Amino acid sequence: MPKAIYSTKKGLYQEAGAGIVIEKGAATISGTTATLNSVAGILTTPSLTTAAGAQSAAYTITNSYVEAGKQVLLSVQYNGTVGSLPYAAIETIGAGSFVFRVSNIKAAGASLDAVVKVHFLVI
Repeated sequence: MPKAIYSTKKGLYQEAGAGIVIEKGAATISGTTATLNSVAGILTTPSLTTAAGAQSAAYTITNSYVEAGKQVLLSVQYNGTVGSLPYAAIETIGAGSFVFRVSNIKAAGASLDAVVKVHFLVI
């Protein structure tokens, strides 16, 4: 299977062959921190009770693939109450770590009431 390769000269590109495989890891956040040294992964938050229009605590993720000047893309997977809408956003990216928060972006309605899985990709 071909590999996706990142270089400062070419960016993210595919080795010869069909399809792209990106190795990923998974970690559960304990308190407000986790360590996951992979280019992509899934971070599971503690169970959140974030009210509509509010945001969670800041979560700091230590990751050896993160460097100043790189980007970290986030997406959210949530199986909690219908009527709440979690959104994850990066606050800071530094050498060896990034910080994000989860917000419930519904203006009114249900609070978050479950864990949120935050998928990330370092580019």
